[in-house]
This record gives sequence, structure tokens and C-alpha cells, in this order.
Amino acid sequence: HEAYKLSDALNIVVYKNVSALYLAYAYAELKQFEQAFKYHEISVQLKSKLNNEEKDNQISELNDKYLKERSRYQMLNQERSARQRKVLVFSFAGIAVLMILLILNLVSSRNRLKKTNSLLQAKNEEIKGQSEQIENQKDKIRRKAADLLVLNMRQKEVDDLKDGLTGMLV
Repeated sequence: HEAYKLSDALNIVVYKNVSALYLAYAYAELKQFEQAFKYHEISVQLKSKLNNEEKDNQISELNDKYLKERSRYQMLNQERSARQRKVLVFSFAGIAVLMILLILNLVSSRNRLKKTNSLLQAKNEEIKGQSEQIENQKDKIRRKAADLLVLNMRQKEVDDLKDGLTGMLV
């Protein structure tokens, strides 16, 4: 009975439960059933209390584990979101740089094309001028050739006339 009182005074529930159970057995052996029932009831209540405390501890531990895991998951989720945002920002930046380079390339190509077209137009005009000069020279040569033919025919007529006069005089 002293162990029960001492464990009760120190509020050590496990020892109090064991003491109450042994007291219940002892009183049952002594055929003091009211006392045996009283300590048996105390033992059952203490056992129930111990089980509840143990379950509460387990629930508390599981809850702590859950909260830690949820916190870790949220941190991982935030880190992943931050990485995804960085990837997205760098992707947009890369695309923007590529677009700028493409636009600069197009502008540069357009300017080269304008310059090339301008040079081609100047060359075409030069060629056109040279073609006109060649045509003019060709026309002059034709006219001179025609003049030479006419002169050659007149010379032949004059030579024929000279030969005819010389043949008459001889």
C-alpha cells in the first residue's frame, strides 16, 4: 500500500498503475472484494490514462513529423518554383536577345541589299550608256561603210570611164 501512496504522491502513473493492480490482486486473495474492485478500477483507469497519454504522444509525434514534412515539402516547392521562375526569366531573356539579333541581322541585310541594288542600278546605267555609245559607233561605222561603198562604186565608175576614154584615145 506504501508503494501506491508514494507513486501517487510523486505522480508516477506507471508505478501507481502497477501498485493498484497488485493491491487489487492482494485484496482479492484476502477476499476483500470491495477493496480489490476499487483498486482494479483505479488500475483500469490509470491504464486507460497511460494508453491515452501514449496515443497522445504518438499523435503528437506524428503531427510533428507531418508538420516537418509539410514544411520541407513547401520549401522544396518554393525552391522549385523559384528555379522555374529563373528558367522562365532566362528563357524570355534569351528569346529577347535572339529576337534583337535577328532584327539587327535583318536590318543589316536590308541595308546591304539596298547598297547592292544601288550599285547594280549604277552599273546598269553605265552599261546602258556604254550600249548607247556602241550603238552610235556602230551606226557611224555603217554610215562610213555605206559611204565607202558609194565612193568605191563611184571610183569604179570613174575607173571604167577612164578606161573607156583611154581605150577610145588609143
